[in-house]
Amino acid sequence: MILWGVAFAAAVLLCFVANLHYNDVFDDQNQADATATMRIISSAIVLTVTMVCVCVGLWSKLRLPRVHKRQVLILTSLCILLSIVAIYRLSVMHYRIDSWRGPNPLNSPSAKAIFYTFHILPEWLVTVVLLSVNVRKTFGTGAFGDIPWEDAMPFEKEKRLAKQTAIEERKKRISMENIKKGEADLVEEKGRVRTNLSRCKGTVVHLRLIRSRT
Repeated sequence: MILWGVAFAAAVLLCFVANLHYNDVFDDQNQADATATMRIISSAIVLTVTMVCVCVGLWSKLRLPRVHKRQVLILTSLCILLSIVAIYRLSVMHYRIDSWRGPNPLNSPSAKAIFYTFHILPEWLVTVVLLSVNVRKTFGTGAFGDIPWEDAMPFEKEKRLAKQTAIEERKKRISMENIKKGEADLVEEKGRVRTNLSRCKGTVVHLRLIRSRT
C-alpha cells in the first residue's frame, strides 16, 4: 500500500515538474523532449499501478474470504477507468508538430471527441463514484488508508470478533436497561395519574357534600 502511494506520488510529481517549465518548450527543443518524456513516464507509472491494483483486487476476491464483492467491484472499476486515461495519453503522446498553426492530428473533431470520451469522461466518472460512496465505511479504512502489511492472523481475527461481540452485547444491554427504565418511568407516571384522579374524585365528592348541606 505504501509503495503504491509512493508510485502515485512520483507520477504526480513528474507531471508537476513537466508542466513547471511548460513555457520553455516553445523555444527549447531539449526542454520539450524532457517534458514529453516525463509525461510518458508519469502515464506509464499510473497505468502500471492501476493494473496491479486490478490484479490484486481480483486475487484477493478469489483467495481472501473476508473481502466483499462490492469493495472489489468499486476498486477495480476505479482502476480500470484511470487506466483508460493513461492508455489514451500514452497512445497520443508520440504525435509531434513543428508549428502551432500547422496541421495537428489532435485538433480534428473526431480527435477531440476521442479526447473527451477517453480522457475527460473516465475522470468525471471516478469523481462521481468517489463522491457517491462512503469510502471509509465501505473499505473499513482511515485517513491514511489500510496500512497493515499482512492480513489478520487467526488469533487476531478471534480477538476482533470477540471485541465486536462484546460491543454488540454492551449495546443490547444498554438498550434493555433503557427499555426497563422507560417501563419503570411509565408505571410510575401511571401511579401518579391514578393518585391525581383519586384526589380529584375526593375533591368532587367533598364539593357535592358541601352543596347538599347548603
